Amino acid sequence: MCPGTSNDPGLLVVKDIGLVPPPAEHFEALRQIPKLRARAHDLLTTRERQIVLVLSEGLSNKGIARRLRLTEGTVKVHLHNIYQKLGISNRTALAATVWRGLP
Repeated sequence: MCPGTSNDPGLLVVKDIGLVPPPAEHFEALRQIPKLRARAHDLLTTRERQIVLVLSEGLSNKGIARRLRLTEGTVKVHLHNIYQKLGISNRTALAATVWRGLP
C-alpha cells in the first residue's frame, strides 16, 4: 500500500499523521436512526439496524466494525442475531431483505 492511501473505506489515511476516522457526513445516516431504547414490537435493536445500514453500503465485517467502532467478533454476533430474527441465512439474503424494506 502506498503511503497516504488506504483501501479500507472505513478509514482515511492522512500522510505522515496516520489513521483518522471518516468525516462526520459518513455518520449522518447512523444519526438518523432513533437512539431510543428498542420497543418490544421492534424486530431489530437500534445497533442491529445500524449494522444493517452499514452492511448495505457493501462493507465487510471488518469495515463495519471499524465504522461503528466495534470488534469484528461483535459484528459477527449481531449479524447472527439479525439472521435468526429475520429467518435468513447469509448477508446476501439480508441485502435482498433490505432492498425490499426491513420489517
